[in-house]
Amino acid sequence: MTTHLSTLTTITVNNVQPDTAERLVAFTRQAYANSDPVPGLPAPDGSTEGVRQLLRFLDDGGSVQVARTDNRVVGLVRTSVLPDGALWVSRVAVAPWARGRGVGAELLVRVEGIAAVEGFRVVRLDAVIERCLVPYYARLGYRVVAYHPPDDGRPLTEAGMERDLALPRQPMPYRGPDPGASRIVAWYATAAGTTAVVAEPTDRSVRHGCPLGGLDAWLGDPEDLPDLLCTAPGARPTGDPCVVDFPFDRNDIPLHVCPRMSHDGLWALVRFRPGDERTMSDLHTRE
Repeated sequence: MTTHLSTLTTITVNNVQPDTAERLVAFTRQAYANSDPVPGLPAPDGSTEGVRQLLRFLDDGGSVQVARTDNRVVGLVRTSVLPDGALWVSRVAVAPWARGRGVGAELLVRVEGIAAVEGFRVVRLDAVIERCLVPYYARLGYRVVAYHPPDDGRPLTEAGMERDLALPRQPMPYRGPDPGASRIVAWYATAAGTTAVVAEPTDRSVRHGCPLGGLDAWLGDPEDLPDLLCTAPGARPTGDPCVVDFPFDRNDIPLHVCPRMSHDGLWALVRFRPGDERTMSDLHTRE
């Protein structure tokens, strides 16, 4: 079922009212609460942010695009202008009752259309990898250009993504440039649980065709990685030091759910939602 947007209203520091700010913050909190596809992640900032933070964002020149359907607020997104002239998108929020109906995608399309008319060439955003957001934005035409830890100090990894508005919209690969990894860890969903496989960063053929739940980059000494995996809670080493089995679902493996919480040298590169596992070849091709 698809929910179509009827109107899009722009809120800025010039037209925001105290009650409007309260409603926007309440909507964002509700949209972000219990929104993670896997348990065990730090709470999203949008689930705790207050009115002061929103007003500060507006005072700094930002704006909020509010989408309605049938006279109900169904989604919103924050936008601001970066120093290089690109449009920055953040806090994409969708009402819980409208999740899975294409609201976020249509909202971004609307925002991009307005941006193009106003002369913007590029739209940028940060996607939290552990929240399985990279595949979502990649399907909407956003390309991964960099990986980095968030500047709020949370133990997650973000993918810097952008879309060139001068180009036709088309799906992009799920994997971006190498962040400097000495090894990669591929996480596979198996009939017996989950298997972690260590490989060279350039190896694109690891268990080709098997259901892939995610991929990590190891930025430390390659000799230390097998020991980190083998000593993780629940790990069952095999005869191959580069293959470690876990007898349970990948969402129950802290090292997979939030790798940098276990070691700051292990960065998530991509995560697929449970039930939407892909293959190694999907990381480098467009759907």
